[in-house]
Amino acid sequence: MNAKIRASSFRALASLVFAALIAVGAAGCRGGEETAPAAEQQAAGPQRGGTVVTGWGSEPATVNELIVTSNSATNELLHILFLQLLEEQPDFEQHPPTLKPELARSYEFSEDRKTVTFHLREDAVWSDGVPITAEDVRWTWQAHRHPDIGWDNSFAKDAITDVEVVDPRTVRFHFSRVYGKQLLDINEGFILPKHAWEKLPFSEWRKNADWFKQHLVVSGPFTVASWQPQQEVVLVRNERFQDEGLPYLDRVVVRIIPDQSSQMAQLLSGDIDFIQQVSPTDAPQIQANPNLELIPYWFPRITVAVAWNNEHPLFSDPEVRRALTLAIDRQAIVDTLWGS
Repeated sequence: MNAKIRASSFRALASLVFAALIAVGAAGCRGGEETAPAAEQQAAGPQRGGTVVTGWGSEPATVNELIVTSNSATNELLHILFLQLLEEQPDFEQHPPTLKPELARSYEFSEDRKTVTFHLREDAVWSDGVPITAEDVRWTWQAHRHPDIGWDNSFAKDAITDVEVVDPRTVRFHFSRVYGKQLLDINEGFILPKHAWEKLPFSEWRKNADWFKQHLVVSGPFTVASWQPQQEVVLVRNERFQDEGLPYLDRVVVRIIPDQSSQMAQLLSGDIDFIQQVSPTDAPQIQANPNLELIPYWFPRITVAVAWNNEHPLFSDPEVRRALTLAIDRQAIVDTLWGS
């Protein structure tokens, strides 16, 4: 059995993990110069400037999410480069994730709930200074649905019949029906820069992945300064980012390190400042290092370990399937894998 995770789940995780990178300066030591321990830096509050070097297990595929299959590395990079109408909050462990305005400043449903009107922020601009408008939102929806592009999450837009430009800062989504995920489906996918990317016809998008790097215009806190394939991606602050004063960092260096043990070795040596995940067996080394901080977080991941074939005679009886499931010592598996 296969389970497909929507890109929005990756974005909620990226929002949680990268919040520290956007909001605070570097922790740890690098280049032979030690910084203050992480706890002392946290107490001092966020500081403007600095560079953080991060270790990623794989390289992002592109800067255009519509032309590649969703994966965590690409989605995390795009979350830093582009904004959505709403920002999904990392509170999914308590209840379905909440949404707060991001490019939008507010929204409202019609009385019959078949239309949703969004009012965009007046201060939202692309990194080249061009205002972000309702035309960008409508054009992005057209790209989402265009058969020449074939975005793998286009199903999220199936019930949206039209995206109406009311005025430059007001856009209205029309639905064919009312259902519980209307806001999530509107929000699926980042808003893209029409003025920069409409120059390439939709039919040419999948043939020209590198074109989007060469014509990159962003709305998020960082933009790409350089990209060395299979080595590193260097991000620098977007000086026109809509949230004044953010990000605090000048640069984020994304170093591609596929081997997790190599990531850990470089973290402990101070060659990198941040990695996304560590194994439970490595956690004590981080906790013992005064220049590092271990940050636990919930991971919105679906894993199917066992799926009984109901058509097979051995598993056709639901009581047999139930007995087999209950016979699995799940706590022992958790204790073995996670060192609980």
